[in-house]
Amino acid sequence: MRRTKTRPAGVVSKQFIITENVYEFGPLLVGKNPDKRHDETVRATNGESFRITNNGLFDLRINFSLKSKASVDPNRQPCPFVFEPEFLELKPEQTEDLRVWAFPQEEGIFKDEIIGIIKDNPEPVLFPIQCSGSKPAVTMDHDNITFEKLLLDRTERKTLTLTNTSLIPVAWRFKGIETLPSEFSVTVNNGVLAPSQSAAVDFVFRALTQKSLKHDLTLEVSDTEGLNLNQVPKPLPVVAEAFDIAVGLNLPVMREGENAIDFDAVRIGEEKVQTFTVCNNGKYNVKFEFNIRKKLIRDIFTIEPMIGDLAPKEEKQITIRCNAVSEIRLK
Repeated sequence: MRRTKTRPAGVVSKQFIITENVYEFGPLLVGKNPDKRHDETVRATNGESFRITNNGLFDLRINFSLKSKASVDPNRQPCPFVFEPEFLELKPEQTEDLRVWAFPQEEGIFKDEIIGIIKDNPEPVLFPIQCSGSKPAVTMDHDNITFEKLLLDRTERKTLTLTNTSLIPVAWRFKGIETLPSEFSVTVNNGVLAPSQSAAVDFVFRALTQKSLKHDLTLEVSDTEGLNLNQVPKPLPVVAEAFDIAVGLNLPVMREGENAIDFDAVRIGEEKVQTFTVCNNGKYNVKFEFNIRKKLIRDIFTIEPMIGDLAPKEEKQITIRCNAVSEIRLK
């Protein structure tokens, strides 16, 4: 039996706490069958052996019982503790084990005392014991993964944090990963969380083709002892949209089938005007702006409007004026 002077921080499991004079089984998975207490794995998790030694000069018999069993209170807690044997007969300096198990059937803290009655001794021996019942429970810091509208060929990352809020280890997995569209990837899709432990899961969206996407994942959480005690599944929709900027210029059709604006010959000091249209072929509003880099060209050509907004499927006429103040040839 492990001992500790004071209760340490965090989860305490299967230790005798000296300052509290209690044996702490710690948090245990609810719902286990006490009839399986002799299974090796169950005994290692839910059981403990208390060594009983006869330090006297004479043979003794000690009978054991649970304090809770003697209570007539109808509102008393259900007793999760089981022990065997019911009595021990010991010769001087002989040592035997009293085996004790804890099998909580619901969540909560359970306290009891094993009472040892020694034959011909009026003073009972008390062994305070306690345990906690716990179920698997994991929280998500978001109830959905929603990406912003993303331009083609770009990538965005979202992080989901899972936290084990129960007092026992839990296993988790995302159901539906196998049918996740290729635009999405997930850094990890299953694992085990210790009590109070958190894990960060990264979701990555790559905008490959223009489309809207929605895929439903489900977070499944269960115990790690094979009891199939599951948390209610939690839906996790993953939503994204990839889009492209599609702005078209409808220029006059000139000689040899070229799309161009040809002012032909312009007299110095005279103004010539040409028009063309710009069209938003995409799904969302866009802004446009014309930029003439060279000062020489800016001095000759004027574009109206230089900047503007276009709603989806909207066309806007653009006027370009040519006014040369000296002889020049441009192409």
